[in-house]
Amino acid sequence: MDPRSGDSYRLNESATLVLRGLQEGRSPQLIAEALSREFDVAYGSALSDVYEFTAMLNSQGFSA
Repeated sequence: MDPRSGDSYRLNESATLVLRGLQEGRSPQLIAEALSREFDVAYGSALSDVYEFTAMLNSQGFSA
């Protein structure tokens, strides 16, 4: 929940994995490897998703 706006957010499993990886200081490449293994997706697609999710977080004023 964002206390300033009152907005709340719900993350799916893959987004939670990405956010936790970012919070733990893992590189986008390591996070993408974990996504690829966990959800059986191509590494390139997972890496693109990590960058897209990170950009969305930044555009919303969040930092991991």
